[in-house]
Amino acid sequence: MVGEAAALLERDPADVVAWAKLVMALGDSGATALALVVCMHVAELRPRDSRIATHRNICLMQLGLAVPRQPGLIRITRLGDPDVFVVSESALEAWRAQALEPFDGDLERASDFVLRLALARTGLRPDEPRL
Repeated sequence: MVGEAAALLERDPADVVAWAKLVMALGDSGATALALVVCMHVAELRPRDSRIATHRNICLMQLGLAVPRQPGLIRITRLGDPDVFVVSESALEAWRAQALEPFDGDLERASDFVLRLALARTGLRPDEPRL
C-alpha cells in the first residue's frame, strides 16, 4: 500500500486517495501520530475534500485529542462527520506545534518525510530519511 501511494503521489502530490492509502498503512502499523500529520497536510491541500476526515477523526481519538459528543457506539459511516466529535483545539494546536517543530511548522515537508520514512521502513527505499 505504501509503494502504491508513493507511485500515485509522484504523479500527483495532491492525490487525496494516495495520501489516504498512506494514512491507512500508518494507522495499521500503529504510527497514529505520523498518520495525523499526513491527514493535516491533506486538509490543507484540499480543504473542501472530506475523504480524509474519517482517518483524521480516528487519529484524533487515538491520540486523546478528540472525544465523541455522545456516549456509545458510533456508526462507521459517521466517523468522518465533524459534528460527531469534540476536538480540543488548544491541545491539537500544541500537538501540531510539537510534531512539526523539526520541520519549521511545514506540513508539506513533514508529510514528505513521513512518506520517505514509510518507504524506508517497508523496504521500498534503501535508507531512512534525515531531518
